[in-house]
Amino acid sequence: FGSTHPDLFRATGIAYFAAVALSGIPAHQRVPGLQAQALLMVLTDSAAIVLLMHASGGIQSGLGILLAASVAGGSLLTGGRTGLLFAAIAALALLIEQSYTQLYEHYATPAYTQAGFLGLTVFAIAVLGHVLAQRARQSAELASRREFDLENLTQLNDHIIRRSQTGVLVVDANNRIRHSNQAAAQLIGRPDLGQGQSLRGASLDLARQLLHWRRAPDEPIAPFPVAGGDRELQASFTHLGGGEGGGILVSLQDHSAQALRTQQDKLSALGRLTASIAHEIRNPLSAISHAGQLLEESPDLARSDRRLLQIVQTNASRVNEIIENVLQLSRRTEVAPSPVPIRECLQEFAENFGLGHDWVETPVRVRVDPTDLIIEVDRSQLYQILTILCENSVAHSGQEPESLEIELTAGVDEGSAASYIEVADNGGGIPQEAVERLFEPFFTTSGQGTGLGLYIAKELSAVNRARLEYRPPARGGSCFRLLFPRIEPERT
Repeated sequence: FGSTHPDLFRATGIAYFAAVALSGIPAHQRVPGLQAQALLMVLTDSAAIVLLMHASGGIQSGLGILLAASVAGGSLLTGGRTGLLFAAIAALALLIEQSYTQLYEHYATPAYTQAGFLGLTVFAIAVLGHVLAQRARQSAELASRREFDLENLTQLNDHIIRRSQTGVLVVDANNRIRHSNQAAAQLIGRPDLGQGQSLRGASLDLARQLLHWRRAPDEPIAPFPVAGGDRELQASFTHLGGGEGGGILVSLQDHSAQALRTQQDKLSALGRLTASIAHEIRNPLSAISHAGQLLEESPDLARSDRRLLQIVQTNASRVNEIIENVLQLSRRTEVAPSPVPIRECLQEFAENFGLGHDWVETPVRVRVDPTDLIIEVDRSQLYQILTILCENSVAHSGQEPESLEIELTAGVDEGSAASYIEVADNGGGIPQEAVERLFEPFFTTSGQGTGLGLYIAKELSAVNRARLEYRPPARGGSCFRLLFPRIEPERT
């Protein structure tokens, strides 16, 4: 290098180095624009490289190939047809150098052929840079559009999750909460729910369900009660990302509200069904009953026929009772809950129940603690539920009225803080094999019953957001418990 003109090589090298160093200033300041800076730099490269090549013996020195790198960089930076301009400038510089060598330096051998091939190479690189620049711009535009779409999708998902009534939690492999929405905090009853908290600390029952799901993902997930006992939550779990080692999406829904809607739909459908039953069955049943009454008045009826007539009338009466019960349930599709002072309500019910059975002294005892306990319920429907439970105690206890004892107890459940009403008696209890089917429609342990009483009581309880449960007492007899959301009495 620099064998032909060492002074020129030295001066050009120093100037070239200074130009490259100083080019960092406009590049950092972004003044002038990219097109002007690229053009200026390619012009500087072309002039400096050609001078260095000339000072080193011409095209044979191999320094001319550096023009290809300069043109390629300029084409990628600017794009469009500017790359062809850079190639033309480089090729023109090579031809000028060869012409100057032939005219003024006779000792050197011109190499127009090599200069031509190098110029073609530079043009080819410029065209390739132009194609690559176009593809790069298209890729950048596509990435920009996708980034915009992804940002919109992220905002949309975040908006949907925040506004969703379904609780959403994302839990990592260590059972730490990574994301949650406001609905999840409200359903769990933890307003301070946030990122980084332990799921066990937020909800112990939910953490247990997640642990059980990890061990047996195919088993059904049962609803679980939340603090306060006024509702149940239904959880579902889904793996995210990298399978079992990744995060888990937890979805929470208010099972009580969903069950309430289901009950309303069932009652609505039952109302339409019973309207058809009343028309299609009740009318011919009335005709049968009326014909039986007329036949009973006949003096010529044989004794054996009277026994058959009694069977007909008894079963007709039983069918009519079933229809009445179903119609009674279907009419209760609308609920009007209101705060009810439970002590006053139970005492009034006990007195009326005793009067309805012509008892001199009612066997129904009332015990309420605390005495100012209030529940929110449809009062008439509560009376209907209590009537069914107490009538069952009278019918199935096996006790005479003077020895029968029914106790109505109201209080606050210590475990769930929910208000409750218990109806207990001193009868013979319910067989263990019948407990699981107590609330099934038309299931009865008595040949005289319709099997709809407890079913109606269960349905009416669900409509009032209460749970009716059977709890066999340790001292014998039977006990049914109604669990209600608790309402604190107003203090003055």
